[in-house]
Amino acid sequence: MKSFMKFLGLFLVSIIAIAYIGFLFVLPRCIDLNQYTSLAKQAAKDSANLDINYENPKILVTPKLELGVKADNLSVKLPDGSDVFSAEKVKAGVFLPDLFTFTINVSCAEIVSPKINADIMKDGKQFKISRHIENLLNSQKTELSIEEKEVKEPTVLFNIGKTQITDEMLIGFIKIKVPNFKIK
Repeated sequence: MKSFMKFLGLFLVSIIAIAYIGFLFVLPRCIDLNQYTSLAKQAAKDSANLDINYENPKILVTPKLELGVKADNLSVKLPDGSDVFSAEKVKAGVFLPDLFTFTINVSCAEIVSPKINADIMKDGKQFKISRHIENLLNSQKTELSIEEKEVKEPTVLFNIGKTQITDEMLIGFIKIKVPNFKIK
């Protein structure tokens, strides 16, 4: 029995060590974020009607179990082609163990050389970006009023005994923390 416990302990420690080494060294080299660039651009276009461009996206991992993304030359443009935001480098990461407690702990968020365009409309009353957001919200409001409102059944994510955990229940549990935010 004693040798079995030693074997089981060594086996579990070995599995954890292999997973940890894989996280640190294999994961960043296996996933090429350039494959997902078109999906990210299309999601930004569909949801906010903004054009997003960036170069050299990379996955960041740290020994403290933090996972993040960094990119160079980020630019966000309005549909008319004018810049809203640009930066030389952008980096963001989350602390993975906190996800088990339904907390998103942003471990790092850095923006190097940010430029925000605050152009005012020709009427002199609004910023271009505020006009864009207003138009976007109004279009979403009219889409909702045109479509028939359906009652969506909650999606069951998993069961604990006889209790069902749904997506609506998790929304109230999720917390977001941003302790370190740097602008250089």
